[in-house]
Amino acid sequence: MRSAFWKFVKWAVLFDVVALVIAQIARQLIPEVGDEDSDVFQVVTMTGGRNWVSTAGSLRSGTVITGMGGMELDLTRATIDPAGAHMKLVTVMGGVEIRVPREWNVELKGWAFMGGHANTARRHEVAEDAPHLRIEASTVMGGVAVTAAKETSRL
Repeated sequence: MRSAFWKFVKWAVLFDVVALVIAQIARQLIPEVGDEDSDVFQVVTMTGGRNWVSTAGSLRSGTVITGMGGMELDLTRATIDPAGAHMKLVTVMGGVEIRVPREWNVELKGWAFMGGHANTARRHEVAEDAPHLRIEASTVMGGVAVTAAKETSRL
């Protein structure tokens, strides 16, 4: 029994080291684009957490990639382009929480393996011509939560 424990420990440490190396390589290969004022952005978070507050004047698209970590993405100070906006989220062993204004129409689609997605922002009635945000999420061992302003996620 003792040797089985040490085999497990060795494999766990090896897995962690390999995962950290892969995260560092990914961080170098996947560039970030734009900043918090940009209407188009790409943000990468590996092995840690990050807060991002968008103040875009005409938000059109954003990409968030997380690995072994998470991101809080606050869109309550952003303005959506009149044609709408599209977000792409890729999370592996992590999560993304997105806060949006209550008056936005938010559509969340995608798939999750050993994780889940939640969109509580849809509980609120919004005008037919409300700003529209489409979110496409791909999640492995993690989660995505979309909440309206002044709400907190349960994920």
